[in-house]
Amino acid sequence: MKILLWLYKSKIDSKDLIPIMMRITLNGERVNFPTHINIEEKAWDITRQSIKGSNELIKKYNQHLFMLRTRAWDYYSEAMKKNRVITANQVKQYVLGVDAIYN
Repeated sequence: MKILLWLYKSKIDSKDLIPIMMRITLNGERVNFPTHINIEEKAWDITRQSIKGSNELIKKYNQHLFMLRTRAWDYYSEAMKKNRVITANQVKQYVLGVDAIYN
C-alpha cells in the first residue's frame, strides 16, 4: 500500500487556497479523496507531505493529516494480520469512518 498527500492545484479557490488530497494505492487500485484542508501553495512541503509552519492551526492540520495516514496503515496492518483481502476503497471508507471496524 502507498499513501500520498498532494495539492489539487486545478481546484484553487477565489482566496488562492488549494485542497490537500489523499491518495491510497493498493494492488493497482487507486482512490483519491479530500482531506478537507485548504492551504496556500507556498505552505506545502512536498517532500514531507505536510504543511510548513508552526502556528496552532498548522499543527492541528498536520496532526489531522498524520491521523488520516495512521488510520489507513492501521486498517491495512490489521487486515494483513487476519489474511484478509482488502481494496483501496475499503481503506478509504475506513479512514473516512464509513466502514465498520475490522469486521
